[in-house]
Formats: sequence, structure tokens, C-alpha cells
Amino acid sequence: MEILASFWKKCALFQRIPDPMIREFLEKNGAGILSLKKGEMVFHEEDEPKGILILLSGSIVVGSNTLSGKRQIVTTIDRPGEIFGEVFLFMRKTCYGHYAETQKDSRILRIPERVLMEPGEVNSRILENMLSILASKAFYLNRRLQIVTCSSLRQKIAKTIAMSIGGDFSRPYTAGREELADFIGAARPSVSRELMNMQREGLVRVEGRKIFLAGPEALDMQE
Repeated sequence: MEILASFWKKCALFQRIPDPMIREFLEKNGAGILSLKKGEMVFHEEDEPKGILILLSGSIVVGSNTLSGKRQIVTTIDRPGEIFGEVFLFMRKTCYGHYAETQKDSRILRIPERVLMEPGEVNSRILENMLSILASKAFYLNRRLQIVTCSSLRQKIAKTIAMSIGGDFSRPYTAGREELADFIGAARPSVSRELMNMQREGLVRVEGRKIFLAGPEALDMQE
């Protein structure tokens, strides 16, 4: 399996596990790599969760469709080593209830569910790491709630970008305006107008799909 050793350091699931043990574990248990083109589906809403998915490269958007047909973005997976789909797996859901679609050509590592339930040193460490990951995601959902309850569109935009870049203001938000609008539940034209206003005021810098947050002061601005 052609995965660079440096990748494992980026993946929370394999923390504190030596590279040779990881490779043996994956090869022994039939883990595989999915190579998908831009716009292909990783999974559909009606698909049954059967494994853990880890982004190797590319970008994935996870969302759902309302009864009226409107698309709602739940999250964007764009960092190598990010895990997705595991919550539905451990909840024993018969279907995802969400879809995952590539935003660009992507490679994904898929680990079968069964191997996580088998005894073994690596398996135990992976389960410990998974508990930490799930706790982090619970914290993320709490922050998402903070975004939803923001009183202004400007605050929602700024907090969403800040959450995505993890406090690194040199790093851009790359999901794009449409995904940003879907994530915060606002109309795209309204988001575009507010971004233009924020750029004029020096709170953000927009370069194509990339949006840079000026700094912590942007988070304190009221509409």
C-alpha cells in the first residue's frame, strides 16, 4: 500500500502506533484505497456504513438534502488524515442519512468495520484513538451550535472560517462561497455581499475560492 510514512503522523487514528505495525495491520485486514474523480460520490444517503474512511488527498463535502431538495452542508473534509463516516458506523445506523461527494480528485483509505472489533495490540490502540476523535467531534458540534446561534451573518461567516482554519490565520478557507453558504444556512448572494463588505473593511481577503481571515478582530465584529 503506497502511503508515505509521514502521513501517519497527520492521522489521529494512528497516533502512537509505529509505522511498520500500521502497514501490517492494514495489509492483513484488507484495507483499500479509493481513487475518485471530482464530483464522484464516496457514499450516498441510503448506503450502509461498513468501514472507516480516511482522506489521503483531495477534498470531500458531507451533506444532506432536505425534503424540498435544498442541499445542506454538514462539513468539509480537506485535510489529509481526516476521518469521516465513523460516527454513523459506531451508531449502528443502517444508512448514512448523508452523502459524501468529492470536490476535487481524491484518494480515500477505507478500513473494514470488522477489524476494529477484533483483539490485538494495534486494534486496542486504534479504539483508544477513536474515543479521542469522537470526543473532539463532540466539541466541534458544540462550536457548530455557537455558529448557528450567532446573531448576524457576519459573525456566522467569521466563526465558520475561523473554525475551519483552526486559528491559523495564514491558512485560507478553501471550501468556496457556495459551501460556506450551505454550511451556515444562508443564501449564496447574501454571503457573497457580506464577504465583499468584510473585504472592504479589511476583515477578510478573498482570492478566488480562497478566503483569508484578517485576524482575531474579525471574530469580534458585529453586523
